Amino acid sequence: MKISNDAQAVIVRRDGDSFLFLILKRFDKDKKEDHYRLVKGGIKRNESAERAIKREVSEETGIYNIETIEPLCHYTYIGGDVCHEVDVFIVLSDVGDKICVNSEEEGDLR
Repeated sequence: MKISNDAQAVIVRRDGDSFLFLILKRFDKDKKEDHYRLVKGGIKRNESAERAIKREVSEETGIYNIETIEPLCHYTYIGGDVCHEVDVFIVLSDVGDKICVNSEEEGDLR
């Protein structure tokens, strides 16, 4: 079985005394339905998990100014014939409402 090392971000922004979380809404072409998810992607060879999550956040949301606060957890799941080993990080963003989600490689937004 192939193993994929992945990084995932729980993106948080402080709004006064509250915290706002960014969750992506995607359209799954195969299932023909919307689903919600966090930013996640593969860790490239010779790339740290922290560097990978910064790259994935910028690629998928257009947010470049983030701070990785701390590792949150690690989980494993199997999708098809791939075992995904996922490191999850809490990521702080100071970006307001100006987020540009890029779904060119992952399906269409509606």
